[in-house]
Amino acid sequence: MADMGKLDMVRLDLRRKRKKKKKKKKKKRNNNNANGYNSVRSAELMTMDDFVQEKLKEWNLDVLIPIFKEEQIDEETLLLLDEKSLEALIPKIGLRLKFKKHMGELLVHHVEGEEEEPSQSTHFPERLNFMSDPRPLTSHSQIFEEEDNDAEDYTADDMVWDELEQKTLTDKVALFLSKLRAKSSMTLSTVNFVFQQTSSLVSDIVGALQRQTMTFLQATGQSEIPEAHQLNLHFENAAKAFQCLDTEHKQMKYFVQSGYLVQPVEQPLPGVSYTQQRDSQTGTVKQVAVQDTFQRIPLRPLLKLILQSPGTMEKITEWKRKISDSKSLDDTTVLRTSVCPSEPSVPLLLYNDECEMVNPLCSKTSVHKLGLIYFTLKCLPPECLSSLDSHFLLAVYKADDAKTYGLDAVLKSVVDDINDLGTNGVEVDTAHFKGTLKIWVAQICGDNLGLNSILGYTESFSGNSVCRWCRVKKPLMRTQTIEDPLLLRNKDGHLSDLVQSNPTETGLKRQSILNDLKYFHVTENVTPDIMHDILEGVGAYEIKLVLSSLISHKVITLDQVNYRITSYDYGFCDSANKPSTIRPQELKTPDSSMKQTAAQMWCLLRLLPLMIGDLIPDGNKYWELLLLLLTCMEYIFSPALTEDAVLFLRHLIDEHHSLFLELFPDRHLKPKHHFMLHYAGAIRRLGPLVHYWSMRFEAKHWKGTEYCPGMTLLVSHSPHGEPQFGTIQKIVVFESVIKFIVRKWDLLGFERHYFACCVIPTAVIDCIDVDSLDDYHPLHVVRSYKEGDSNYYVSMRYRLF
Repeated sequence: MADMGKLDMVRLDLRRKRKKKKKKKKKKRNNNNANGYNSVRSAELMTMDDFVQEKLKEWNLDVLIPIFKEEQIDEETLLLLDEKSLEALIPKIGLRLKFKKHMGELLVHHVEGEEEEPSQSTHFPERLNFMSDPRPLTSHSQIFEEEDNDAEDYTADDMVWDELEQKTLTDKVALFLSKLRAKSSMTLSTVNFVFQQTSSLVSDIVGALQRQTMTFLQATGQSEIPEAHQLNLHFENAAKAFQCLDTEHKQMKYFVQSGYLVQPVEQPLPGVSYTQQRDSQTGTVKQVAVQDTFQRIPLRPLLKLILQSPGTMEKITEWKRKISDSKSLDDTTVLRTSVCPSEPSVPLLLYNDECEMVNPLCSKTSVHKLGLIYFTLKCLPPECLSSLDSHFLLAVYKADDAKTYGLDAVLKSVVDDINDLGTNGVEVDTAHFKGTLKIWVAQICGDNLGLNSILGYTESFSGNSVCRWCRVKKPLMRTQTIEDPLLLRNKDGHLSDLVQSNPTETGLKRQSILNDLKYFHVTENVTPDIMHDILEGVGAYEIKLVLSSLISHKVITLDQVNYRITSYDYGFCDSANKPSTIRPQELKTPDSSMKQTAAQMWCLLRLLPLMIGDLIPDGNKYWELLLLLLTCMEYIFSPALTEDAVLFLRHLIDEHHSLFLELFPDRHLKPKHHFMLHYAGAIRRLGPLVHYWSMRFEAKHWKGTEYCPGMTLLVSHSPHGEPQFGTIQKIVVFESVIKFIVRKWDLLGFERHYFACCVIPTAVIDCIDVDSLDDYHPLHVVRSYKEGDSNYYVSMRYRLF
């Protein structure tokens, strides 16, 4: 029994060495992987290598060669054979004992370094998955993970669980705890409850296993051998693994000492608040002055930690290299059009917003409302910026304190921190960069109210001058369809407005402390809020007006619209954002908000033409207004644009606004209509606007996107620019390469009335590499409701240029 235990330990040690040898062959395997399906088939046919055959001959066990070949036993699986497998593989006891004897000698000699290097062999890939079921395949990617990560050589089955040292266990428990704390949907009390219950569960299970194991070893006379004592120690360590982090103090102490937690600093505000304090002895209440404060995260240590994380500087270097090569309007445009340091630098995007911390229906709303300032690194690629993991908290303050002392009181220490980093920089020492990086602010993002507040403009959108881009007055703004360059704000005009000190006329309340930042001025901050402008503003407003008009003209009924909304085939990709039905009261009050989220509104706007388009006659002007808005959205939400596309967008917005004023003469253009006039100029300065909006899924890359059979993809464009679609039949995962087996569709054209591409199925099957997709958002193919229409339709999210 002791010999078998030693052989198990030897086998584990051998597996570790085999991993190191496999890592040396990794480059060669990756070259072979490029052959795609042919490589997979070749590997599948190679079921037994020369190493196993030579060993069986050397051990005079040639009779086992056909059996091992039939069961596909190669060099790797040979080392994984256990007692149960051997009994099934070699039924005859004599042969099995001989094989186990030689196998034990092989393992021992290999560990002691007495065996020669085994011959090269071809292995069936470890990860090959043909997915034919409807369960989604999720591709996960660490935001700052190195492309060539050593960890991918080890699977969950290869983890070395015999080294249960206290520090290793504590690290694993801390990782478990940090993942729980990172879940925004879990409160701290819930995290503590889960942590405590898990601790008790693990302790009970390990304790039971310990007792059973030690009883067994004692019954077999093995309880006194060194291995048994070591095993008992491992059990004891595992049983109390959670004890090192069982209190809040121990947890915070561990995270700080590990170097992965930057603790916030409490910053005083220029004033105090009075709070009631009850005397525990007498029960009397007295007023006590408490210093008002806010919390700020020190930027230098946080940036140093981020920039020195594995893979971060590599991605930044690649992105900056793209700047010099790119001439189109993409995510690098902001650095080519901004004034920035000539030395190596990192641009920041700041984001300001407020958050209600209690139930919005309870009586304590706004009392506990918090303001939050976030930042992200603009020099990261879009697929990184779309993840919450790349957004970092910079400051937290009470919304009431910002009203009392002004937002600049909170921003002052943040501005001082950034200016210090802009002058002295932050030292970075990585494999891809060693030196000092200067820090500067490229743009500040947020919703319209938050941006006006932080930039110093008026926070009322019913005043005479409400635009932060230009100085247009309300009467002109209500009818303006083209941007007037003469009215655009600039530094000189900004100073003049400050001297005038008339927010009603100028729209400017104060000189923002952000103007103290190097390389930044509020008049050059041109980021729009397209989520609130379009999805929760113009889109919601006009869809109610259009539907009300169609219903009043007896073209459709609200019941028909709601029936189509509830019965429409949303597929995998839009089912989570299925719009809610529309209530009659909503159509009667078009100025009020619509009871849809931004994601639901985007879904409704895109798919409404397919839902009810068959009921609308051709040439209907109200329907034309909706189609014009959707055409504008194709450009506004596009992740890649050209100069010609921007010029055409300016024309489209003019045409759309003009038609709106024609159809609804008793109404006027809203401020959010006016903000759209500045979109073309903003795109020239910043690039695609989706890289700056408030929704989390902006610029979302395939990493983290769920795919499953039945989804349709935009696989490519024809030489004439026509989109080519394919529906996923199977998903193939081979090593780190993901391929889709798709059935192609033939494009008949673009059906503008349905605002969708008209396609017909083909029998053509193709294999598509995920990296070659023109767009990573999955789509869905549907039929129209029109009787006799045998065609299929695909509604795209945006147009690609």
